[in-house]
Amino acid sequence: MKLFLTEYTAWLYKKIYEGPSICAPDFASAQEIADTMGLTIVGELTDLMFAQMSMENETIH
Repeated sequence: MKLFLTEYTAWLYKKIYEGPSICAPDFASAQEIADTMGLTIVGELTDLMFAQMSMENETIH
C-alpha cells in the first residue's frame, strides 16, 4: 500500500488546507477516492526518516 498526500480548498475562504492522507495500492485507486471526497492529490509519501537529536552539549535552564 502507498500513502498519498492531499489538499482541499475551503470554498468559503478560498484557502487551501492539508487534507487527509489516502492509503491505496496505486495512484489510480487513490485518485478515485480523492475525486469522491473532493480532494486533490499533491504527492506520494515514499520515505520516512528518523532524525535522532543529540542533547549532549545542550544546556537547558
